[in-house]
Amino acid sequence: MANCDSTHVIAAYAGLGPVKNFSDVLDQSAQLAPAKCLAAEQVIHMAESWRYLSSAMFALLNNESGNAIHLAYYCELRAALSLFCGSGLRIDRDNGFWIDSAGTMHRLGDHRTHSFAWKAWTEWVKRSDARGLLENSVRLLPSVTLKDFEPQLKQFDPTLMLSGWGLDLIRLKDDHETRNSVSYTAYWRSQPLIKMSAEKLEFIKSLSGMFLSSGSGLIFDRALVQYLVSSTLSSSIPASDPPTDQQIEARKEELNKIVSFVAKQTGADEVTMAEHLSANVGVSIFEKASDEADKVENVMARAAFMARLAMLFVKSHISLSRDENAKQWMRNWLESCGRWEPMGGAALEDLESDLNEAIDHFPAFSADMPASLWRGENLPHSTSLANLHACIAWGVAA
Repeated sequence: MANCDSTHVIAAYAGLGPVKNFSDVLDQSAQLAPAKCLAAEQVIHMAESWRYLSSAMFALLNNESGNAIHLAYYCELRAALSLFCGSGLRIDRDNGFWIDSAGTMHRLGDHRTHSFAWKAWTEWVKRSDARGLLENSVRLLPSVTLKDFEPQLKQFDPTLMLSGWGLDLIRLKDDHETRNSVSYTAYWRSQPLIKMSAEKLEFIKSLSGMFLSSGSGLIFDRALVQYLVSSTLSSSIPASDPPTDQQIEARKEELNKIVSFVAKQTGADEVTMAEHLSANVGVSIFEKASDEADKVENVMARAAFMARLAMLFVKSHISLSRDENAKQWMRNWLESCGRWEPMGGAALEDLESDLNEAIDHFPAFSADMPASLWRGENLPHSTSLANLHACIAWGVAA
């Protein structure tokens, strides 16, 4: 993995397509062109990771936690395959390969996708492009990246964080434990049925809200920075429950020091930065992602992180190559999924309003859920939440 090179993958974006018609494919090479193959599959695996995340959300909206775990794992796997492609590695049991800095292709031997993927993940997280993706693409404000905060973030290690949030690739690789159980075992033979809980509904709303725009990316990105800063404050100033006035004031002072430091480095407005870092948006999602538990909320939170990371990598490669064909293919893909009807006159960016409205008008918990989620005025909102892959529209394709 250390010898794989992304330079030729980025350059290959300019050779994708052309995508002028709905049926045009990204890679139109007559024979295998390694870098172009990797560029095309980086986009495709990323898109499909979001479709799996949507399917997992649909399962959760129907109180099917086992199916949601199974589908969230495949979201993680597809996201990882996309990230690997972006770095110059194609995992395919029949035709896997990697390319070096000269663009030369090297064939992989026979391998199993799942076990090879987790091995590759443990090496990918050590790469400079992996670290750079996290540091430079995750933003609090347009001019303020995660990297700007790093000198102030105690015990923060991008490699360890990436490794931990790819936990399911490692734990579920052998098809023996959790994934095998939820996919094939008659679990309910010895376990009582469980009704949908208010906590599950709140998790659905919180996770979905992470994929709305923030002005500098998605709320997910801003919330990640806020979570990491909050974690640093908690490690520096442990608080009681409830915190004392002295502890609250000490945290404010420490936060102001961090804000002041970053503002001096970036020129960003201190008041705006402090407001975003104090918003406490999405902390629970990242706490669940960091928790090594294998409950549905933990696995889905990690899957969401992986899918977002894959999207950011595709977006950065498109930006570097200034390619529009990949964007057009994604628009066609959204049309094929039924998420966008260009002939209906709606702008691609307008798709976000459906998710925003769904979150704003999603019902409070009631005893007849999940049945009531799919009736009456709740139906279009549940449908929007079950189609999170529409995020590709405003997240990268617009």
